[in-house]
Amino acid sequence: MAKLLKKKSGFTLIELMIVVAILGILAALAVPAFITYVKRSKTGEATINLSNMFKTAASYYNRENAPQGLNVMGGTTKCIVGNQNALPGNPGVDKQPFSGTGQFGTLGYSIADPVYFSYGITSAVAAGGCTRPPSTNDVYTFFANGDIDGDNVDSTFELSVGSNGDNELYHGVGYYVNNELE
Repeated sequence: MAKLLKKKSGFTLIELMIVVAILGILAALAVPAFITYVKRSKTGEATINLSNMFKTAASYYNRENAPQGLNVMGGTTKCIVGNQNALPGNPGVDKQPFSGTGQFGTLGYSIADPVYFSYGITSAVAAGGCTRPPSTNDVYTFFANGDIDGDNVDSTFELSVGSNGDNELYHGVGYYVNNELE
């Protein structure tokens, strides 16, 4: 019995090396997957905000808007906003506050939380305007640009917007995406 108690037990050097090798292999597989997961979570912001831009623009389009002094009899006035440069101006790896100024303010669009991407509008009519005809394929293009990993290569997301025969806004089936995870 005394012999059993005196026997020392533990791991051999080879067993420890095998465990370290297995952990290294698992880490080599997990780290790139984790980095991709983080990038995807950041790019999810762009699609959500572009969708919200479309909803705000559709609401503005369907509102009873008319420039001062315009008398529209027996018809509806469909107004759009003009071009809007990307805000915030320099997207990067850190979040920045979004200021809903310019055409975003006209639409009533804002983003409360800081953002990774900059957002802008390309309009069919650079200065905006009213009395848009139905069945127009290029009313707006909403876009988001961002450099989520700081390598000076931008991810680009675009959502194209047109009007149908009933003069209601609709958007493309999907987003145009270039360098999603850059």
